[in-house]
Formats: sequence, C-alpha cells, structure tokens
Amino acid sequence: MARLAAALLGTSAASEEIVAQRGQRADLARVWDAWCALAAELVFSLVLTLDPDVVVLAGGLSRIDGIAEDVGTALSRLAFHDMPLPAIACAEGGDAAGARGAALFALDGDNGA
Repeated sequence: MARLAAALLGTSAASEEIVAQRGQRADLARVWDAWCALAAELVFSLVLTLDPDVVVLAGGLSRIDGIAEDVGTALSRLAFHDMPLPAIACAEGGDAAGARGAALFALDGDNGA
C-alpha cells in the first residue's frame, strides 16, 4: 500500500495510515480502492483457476475492518455476467490463524501429503 501511495499520490504514507484514514481522506481512499482492485484481481485468478467457494484473508489483513467487503465489492466488478463468486471472509483466528492451521495440518497423520 505504501508503494501504491507513492505511485498514485507522489507522497509517502504507511499502510497503517492508509487503512486508518481511508474513510476521512479522499487521497488515501483512492490508494485503498486501488489496493482492493489489485487484491480482487488476484482473487479472480484463483476463481478462474480453482473455483473456490470461500477465500479467507488471514495474517495482518484479517485485522482490517471492512476488508472482506471491500475486496468482495472490487471482485464483483470483475465477474462475468451471472458468474458465481466465492465469499470473501477473514480468518476467525486472527493474524496467526494461518500458522495454526499449518501446524494442525502437519500434525494430522492422514493429510494426503
């Protein structure tokens, strides 16, 4: 996000600042919207390749209020007519959910690996 801010606005802004102030500052909202559009492009690639029912955002992303809705909205702009899209959700276990999930997967003796 900081690099997007530099490219779009010609100024520096930390990711935390962009996230926190995107509702109050139009310039930072522009950066947020561009980031969500890029994230939606990545999710759309997953949709076309894997056809998931749900895409779960984890790590630090899961702590950003409204991210699932904003990325979902950006994703809906990319869909073909009547194309089913996955739900976008945040990990319920917080920013360490992926690490916990990987550890549980590794502990499972019958994980197909």
